[in-house]
Amino acid sequence: MTIKGVAVMASLTHWCFNIVDNVADGKCYHENCPNYLRDVLIDKTATDEDLLYGLALQKKCLEDLGEPSWKSGRIQKEMNYLA
Repeated sequence: MTIKGVAVMASLTHWCFNIVDNVADGKCYHENCPNYLRDVLIDKTATDEDLLYGLALQKKCLEDLGEPSWKSGRIQKEMNYLA
């Protein structure tokens, strides 16, 4: 993972407290979605592309659930930075 990927992980950790946790926070992990970010990061070999993929899936799930746009917007900003 590049320094950009590490920066996104740090940013999300600040926003969600723990991005690989099993406890739903409604932002990085929603109880009605698979734990996408944890799934791509848990083996500690994730690439920026893996992280981007997990972010895209999490964003789509939040949008599909009708969650407030500030949540998916924050994830989109992280995706934009990483891309």
